[in-house]
Amino acid sequence: MKSFPFLRTAVQRTVVFFGFAVAASAEAGFWTSLSMTNGVVPAADLASATLLDDGQVLLAGGYYNSSNAFLYDPASGTCSQIVSMNAKRDRHTATRLFNGKVLVTGGFGLKSAELYDPKTRTWELAGDMAYWRQGHTAILLNNGKVLVTGGNSTTLSAEIYDPSNGFWTLTGSMNTNRVSETATLLTSGKVLVAGYHNGSGGYTSSELHDPDTGLWTFTGSMSTNFSYRAHVATVLPNGHVLATGGLKAELVRGFPPLQCPRLGLVIRRLCCPQGMF
Repeated sequence: MKSFPFLRTAVQRTVVFFGFAVAASAEAGFWTSLSMTNGVVPAADLASATLLDDGQVLLAGGYYNSSNAFLYDPASGTCSQIVSMNAKRDRHTATRLFNGKVLVTGGFGLKSAELYDPKTRTWELAGDMAYWRQGHTAILLNNGKVLVTGGNSTTLSAEIYDPSNGFWTLTGSMNTNRVSETATLLTSGKVLVAGYHNGSGGYTSSELHDPDTGLWTFTGSMSTNFSYRAHVATVLPNGHVLATGGLKAELVRGFPPLQCPRLGLVIRRLCCPQGMF
């Protein structure tokens, strides 16, 4: 089973993996197959899946460089194609803003960004980033701006998108080149960026971004001999961050693994934002 974090989203306490057309219920604790009642099943490999304010899910792009976009309605089980994006994208990002619109950035060779408006179901261009990015991250900050980090063409740099004026501005660069990293907004308002890939393997370092200063500082590394790439990281109610998946499944010393033998999954790592991994 592949682990592409951009294929999953949460709908009414249900986690949906569109690439595999299955869903897991938080209450029932089991997996069920999705049935698209109108027969449309989009190819979601390397696509993005974004939960909208109305409960529908926006699916955009995918392998190889698709511009297609779809809306999945969990209430009716239907998936319908909508107006395509302005560019073909895969391994891009899609971030829902406070105004309900979705900011889509990057893709192979692309600096461009665009906005999806759920009210009109249309796309509009949202300016260009300073560099083209693929396999990067985009995280919504508490101030409503979006922090974009890393990617294939310029793995140290980071930049900010401001929805209030549509401008992109470079912010402080990371300390480590990163592709296929994760970015997680902590309860403190800072952003934890963890893991990366350099073409030959995955690495375990992490660092914190302070939106108030634009500066990056190293924090604790994940365990030795872990290759974290295409993993996911989620803030828990206690403020800790749970990192799971990736290309290499090993047990972490000091942490009993949570296993799901039927799916062949291992939840691998609990980490603390104070740097005590």
